[in-house]
Amino acid sequence: MSRTRDSYDHHYDNECNVRDFFIFMAWFFGIACLGLIITICFIWADVANGRVYDQQIAMYEEENKQIETDIDTIVQNYMAHESSVYKDVKPGDNVMTLVTLFPELKSDELVSRQISLYISNNYQIKQLKEEKIRLEKKRWLLCFG
Repeated sequence: MSRTRDSYDHHYDNECNVRDFFIFMAWFFGIACLGLIITICFIWADVANGRVYDQQIAMYEEENKQIETDIDTIVQNYMAHESSVYKDVKPGDNVMTLVTLFPELKSDELVSRQISLYISNNYQIKQLKEEKIRLEKKRWLLCFG
């Protein structure tokens, strides 16, 4: 009789171990699925925000063109004033190059603010383009990951 009892206890222990294993696996896969869903939501949010990158880049480029136009006007006015000193420089040259040629323009506060804004815009454009590259990787992850 004790042999039957031991056999029954052994069977019950195996049944508990199997049940515990399945409970553990259910929790593990449930938590893994929840983590996967949260990750997909974050990636999806980045992909949704990526639609405005082209618009932001265009905005910064437009602002830079306006800055170039403003500085070009200032440089041309200055060159007209200093035409006898700087005869070799052409008004069609790169605006930023012309500003560096004229120390008086470089020290002008308006011009220096415009140049710093121009540099800042170029930095933002670079950041947005890099983010667009990362966005393509995230889109690939959403489709095939």
